[in-house]
Amino acid sequence: MTVAELNVAVDAALAAGALGARMTGGGFGGCVIALVSLAGADRVADAVSAAFAANRFAAPSVFVATASEGDAPHWKDLNAVPRRFPRGCWRRGAEQGEVGRSSRGEPAMIGPIALDDRTEWLEADGQGGFASGTTLGVRTRRYHALLLAATTPPTGRMVLVNGLDAWVETGPEPEYLTRQRYAPDVLSPARGAALELFADEPWPTWTYRLADGTRIEHELLVPHGRAAVALRWRVVGRRARALPFAVRPFLSGRDSHTLHHENPAFRFAGETWGQRVQWHPYDGVPEVRTLSNGSYRADPEWYRGFLYSEERARGLDDTEDLAAPGVFRWDLSQGDAVLLLGADAALPDDLTAAGEFRRFRRSEQARRARFATRLERAGDAYLVRRDPGKTIVAGYPWFTDWGRDTFI
Repeated sequence: MTVAELNVAVDAALAAGALGARMTGGGFGGCVIALVSLAGADRVADAVSAAFAANRFAAPSVFVATASEGDAPHWKDLNAVPRRFPRGCWRRGAEQGEVGRSSRGEPAMIGPIALDDRTEWLEADGQGGFASGTTLGVRTRRYHALLLAATTPPTGRMVLVNGLDAWVETGPEPEYLTRQRYAPDVLSPARGAALELFADEPWPTWTYRLADGTRIEHELLVPHGRAAVALRWRVVGRRARALPFAVRPFLSGRDSHTLHHENPAFRFAGETWGQRVQWHPYDGVPEVRTLSNGSYRADPEWYRGFLYSEERARGLDDTEDLAAPGVFRWDLSQGDAVLLLGADAALPDDLTAAGEFRRFRRSEQARRARFATRLERAGDAYLVRRDPGKTIVAGYPWFTDWGRDTFI
């Protein structure tokens, strides 16, 4: 639904030489996006401001930004733009102006990516589902999850596996790689393994340093065309001593827009055979299937009061309870730990966990290498399945293929 101010802004921008202009986000107050040359930004801004003044509207706010280069987004350094434009439109976690040129000739961020709970990553599955979170590993949104599947691609999104706890057992107390935020605002554990590095290419990868100096690398990739996520942890370098490692997944089985709370209907019991474990949390919810090269022991627990700070900042309900059916265990000194998570039949039945991870990894490396730039690779995440063909997702994490919001 448009309003007079938006109509005036569109007409004024087009008259001043904009290549295109249209309303977007009208249901939330509204704004106008206009495609202009950077050299023409002053002219268009002046025209819109003058048109607003002539119609006795409140003065508009004007923002100037360039398109990002994809899955490591950045905004143009606005030092070169007249100062009356608002400054500060660059990727959170990067210093202003930290835009360079990669070896492939495409724009790239210079320096390490910030390790915090405001810098976010997302891996799309090509069906409308995805995995997402923050570089620190702390979930801050209801949409942050390891396995968020589109049950009727690209719609019907359900959160099946929200996250996990991961730790090593080398002393009297566990040393955690992961951290969680609980109500009222407690980050737990207060101290754990040191997070040294996060890399987003070719997929999210974290490097941790334990108290004894041992480094553990954690990879997360989403195979294209599958409602699944592949996880691997490995020791960087050699380690002669045993390194017991454990992972406890957190499950819900909820609509992606809602939150989950403790209830007696959740089914903790899982079916186990060989390297496979599967749970069926509720009727009408996809099964959660796993494939791992570790051992599994049922240990059902409710973890209560996860706090999502971004939801709180938006004034929405912000706490959630999650079910933890059991614990997977490995000895990392003996080899890599692999855990695959999938919805219903997303995981094949004919391979081992390590073999399937290698297959997913090779396939994704080859697929992503076919895109010439990060922008093309990021754009591919928005092209998703809708039988019998494909469609374009308007945006992550909450939009699907809404035509009015897919601005091209």
